[in-house]
Amino acid sequence: MMPWMKSGEASDGEPDLEKGNESQQGCFDTITDNLITEFYDYMIDVDGGYRNVKIAQQYKSQVKSVIRTCTANSTQDDKQKQSGPAIYSLLTPGKVGANILKSWLSYAVNKYRPGTVRSYLMSLRQFYKFLIQEEKSIPEVSLDLLNARTDLMTSWSSAQKKNILKRKLEKYDEDYRKILSSESLDKICHGNQRVNAVKQLAATSENTHRGEIIMRTISDKSHCEVRDWLMTRMLIDNSGRSGVAAKMTVAEFNEAVHYQGTEEDPARFRVHVKDHKTAKVYGPAVVWIYEDLYHLIDMYIRTVRSQFVLSDSSVECVFVSSNGIALTSSQVSTAIARTFEREGVKVKGKVCATTIRKSLATGMHVHLPDQKEHLAALAQHKVQTQANYYRIHDKINETDLGRRAVKNLVSLKKEKSEPETKGEMKTPALWTADETEMLRKLCKEEIETGLIDEQNINKKLEETSLFQTHSFKAVILKLRRLRDAFMENVEPPCHEVTTQDKITNYLAKCQSEVASTSQAESTSTENSRFWRKFTDEQTGHLISLTYDMLKCNNIKREVVWQRVVSDPRSVEIGLITGTENEEEIHKAKQRLNDKVRQEFKKGSWKKKKETVR
Repeated sequence: MMPWMKSGEASDGEPDLEKGNESQQGCFDTITDNLITEFYDYMIDVDGGYRNVKIAQQYKSQVKSVIRTCTANSTQDDKQKQSGPAIYSLLTPGKVGANILKSWLSYAVNKYRPGTVRSYLMSLRQFYKFLIQEEKSIPEVSLDLLNARTDLMTSWSSAQKKNILKRKLEKYDEDYRKILSSESLDKICHGNQRVNAVKQLAATSENTHRGEIIMRTISDKSHCEVRDWLMTRMLIDNSGRSGVAAKMTVAEFNEAVHYQGTEEDPARFRVHVKDHKTAKVYGPAVVWIYEDLYHLIDMYIRTVRSQFVLSDSSVECVFVSSNGIALTSSQVSTAIARTFEREGVKVKGKVCATTIRKSLATGMHVHLPDQKEHLAALAQHKVQTQANYYRIHDKINETDLGRRAVKNLVSLKKEKSEPETKGEMKTPALWTADETEMLRKLCKEEIETGLIDEQNINKKLEETSLFQTHSFKAVILKLRRLRDAFMENVEPPCHEVTTQDKITNYLAKCQSEVASTSQAESTSTENSRFWRKFTDEQTGHLISLTYDMLKCNNIKREVVWQRVVSDPRSVEIGLITGTENEEEIHKAKQRLNDKVRQEFKKGSWKKKKETVR
């Protein structure tokens, strides 16, 4: 039983866990629920509310999952811990608490992918950080314990890096086996599924039979086939995510802007989808729908969707399930996989919207590299993101090119060695006067200076006819001979240096050395002014300004500098001068930040607590 729990009762009016044991039935106690709710609100408010609500919900769900697992493991090891709040499974001090977290980590590594394990560790680290910064007072839980657990989560997360890289390579291999060819994508767009969709939509249109207008119904199976193909075709044309097809509304579809077509580029409609994954960065997703596909989707909304969605329904999405509710992203991916199966396109694995994006990006980098930036803009991400995550590097083709290069090298060596084996020695061609003069003009600088760079000479002679009659080695040897002949005809310098000239040169050299020495001394004096030792008075004043940051281990250089500058006493005691320029401010910031971190490691700020306050 925990110190803050009384015998026979639970906190905040909760029933005794020893009697009901409700935490083991899936519900938490009041303390745990309140902390997790506050943690959720805290994560939404991080970065000024910019963080996505879904990300905050993920942090909350993962922390709750870890608490459930740790609570189950801890109750099996120590029955006394059943009487405490479930949150204590993450806050148990000492080796016992570390062992509980290690048992959960072993469980997570066996159950989840390495990236998911790192995500769980990130959620735990954010939760401990929330407890530190919000200064939540929990009995028997100290600030040192929370800092230690935060560092432990960080080290465990770094240890997953090797497994994550290994999983990334495995994922690349899986994606390479699922890459779709241009023929397969064209077959989906214009194959049997397209014909079937047109027939099914035509069958649901209004027809006149002996003067009476009748409405033909469509079965659930036919509805799924038509809907799946329409979504798949739209995603292929736009390299879009599944969420775009799931979140497109009827109002957005009806507000589409029409563009007239030409002989090369057919007519099309532009639709803006506001609710999608990267909306906060790129704004609404631009979806282009060709005119023929637009009319088919419009017919689907009027004649098919109306059979499954009631007129007073709140569902606004274009594509719905057979139950008349909106689709999720995973359901859209399943629909895409079924479309490929119906068309007979077989791949190793399940096809989804991401597979289509990776196939298009890979094909674009291979066949149309000049247009890869346009594809990235259409897919709503950066070109580098496309190259790193959506382009599947084809190592097989690269190694095949290497094989061909080795073959060419071996065959080239064999051809050159054949005349030597037969004893047929090729005599070098003689240099004509015109060729010698041409070489002397092109390589005049090399002949005069003697700096014969073979790479530069090769570039100069690429467009000449010298290589047709002479090898590159013969050209280099000829240059060296021209250089030797040039040196034989060069006369030594005849100018004599007088005694007065020698004295003048010596004095000028001494003056330059004195100037450089004085400049170095002034630089060292200026540096010593910024990196001088702190006095006791300056150290105490700096601790008083940053005491709250030292207490929470949340030291930030800009915050330290702002507090020092805003305090007039900092100038009086010489902590800063108040007249620093931009470069001096940068040095002063670093100096003050290093001093605060040094005091935190020493722990001397705890001893000076009474003096500071």
